[in-house]
Amino acid sequence: MKKIFLLIAACTGLLFTSCGDDEKFNTGDAVVSMGQAEYSVKENKGLFSVPLSVTGTQNGPIEVTVGVTATDDNCVEDTHYLITSKTVTIPASKTTGRTEIKLVDDHIINEDHTFDLNITNVKGAKLNSTLATTHVTILDNDDIPYDRMGGSWTVTATNLMSENMKK
Repeated sequence: MKKIFLLIAACTGLLFTSCGDDEKFNTGDAVVSMGQAEYSVKENKGLFSVPLSVTGTQNGPIEVTVGVTATDDNCVEDTHYLITSKTVTIPASKTTGRTEIKLVDDHIINEDHTFDLNITNVKGAKLNSTLATTHVTILDNDDIPYDRMGGSWTVTATNLMSENMKK
């Protein structure tokens, strides 16, 4: 019975020590910024990534959190786009991370939509405040007929002239 108790106590102790907020982040002089200042993407693009860039010395992971500032009253998060990864952990071995955005094609002819994607918090690095924002323009594609016909198509044809000549 004592062995079972000791085993449970040991396992419980391991669980408590591994679940703390003591995760070791980078202590080097790394700086995080957006990888690009501006993006223009067609609304039928689906999923696309916005890079996050790390410069400087890095000896541990860096955690970057992004948020949105509306620049267009008609562009609504969770209606026109979804941010699938608002918190990104960049390992010590990498100099870039990516946050993903899923665009929603509304199939309505309307104006382009815009929003700003901002780095709102960084753990384990400093923020390059001059490159902390990416301006995203969602280009409406519904007035372009061939964009609405996207996807895989199979086309078959028959040469009517050769068919008539056989008769």
